Amino acid sequence: MLAMYAMIPWNDNDFFKRTLSNRVKGPPKDSCEGQTLHKKLLEATPCPYETAVGQIGDKYVNGVSVDPDDVSIPFSLKFDSPFEPVTELPENQLLPWHEVLKDNIQEGDVVYHVYQGYEGKKHIADIVLDSELEYSPFGDEKLFFQHVRGEEDYKYWPEDKR
Repeated sequence: MLAMYAMIPWNDNDFFKRTLSNRVKGPPKDSCEGQTLHKKLLEATPCPYETAVGQIGDKYVNGVSVDPDDVSIPFSLKFDSPFEPVTELPENQLLPWHEVLKDNIQEGDVVYHVYQGYEGKKHIADIVLDSELEYSPFGDEKLFFQHVRGEEDYKYWPEDKR
């Protein structure tokens, strides 16, 4: 997962109603728990609230080094969904979140609009469901990702964004 809403909990699993980003809000620093989490995250990385958006190789296939001026990657990505899932279910119908989604999203639907930019937004892509939605217990329970740290992108950013 490249993006999320925040490093703070919220009360539902409707991840379509919030803007996701590769730069997130940190925990509230007005509590001991928030201050401790922030301090521990800073011990691991200088920029714990962001992930990289590019995985740029430093060399072309012929071995020539890539000039950072030839690379253009966005400073920030934001994901907004036009999709409004059914969140109100009859009391006797307690379905898992993926079953609610499966009944309300179809092949060809836009799941997210993707925007670049930190100040303002420029639409750059759409994420479209290109097959029937499938649920995978393995994916939910056993599949984990290692995020690339944001500082990997810094050398490709304009000077004023570093």
